[in-house]
Amino acid sequence: MDVFAVQGQEEFNTVKVSTIHDSGSSTATFTMPWDKQLTTRGLIYNNEPHTFIADDSVYVWGMQATSTNVMNTADLSLESLSKLEWALIFTLHFE
Repeated sequence: MDVFAVQGQEEFNTVKVSTIHDSGSSTATFTMPWDKQLTTRGLIYNNEPHTFIADDSVYVWGMQATSTNVMNTADLSLESLSKLEWALIFTLHFE
């Protein structure tokens, strides 16, 4: 995720997500407004192998941000995510 300024003083993030699968790959890019008060940010991800049921949506990874300049360790559990000031969570849905 990159922060860049657009017209005036408003800031935006560019988010690029790439996927690789048996039949090829794809990349999606989108922008979203960014609150300048969120001065510290970090990744949220599972560093252990994870098994899940394909019937449910699964949190894959994310980013967190805070305005306090103090970054707490977070995981993808609902309890941990509920304590964050701001987060962008990427979720895998099965069809």
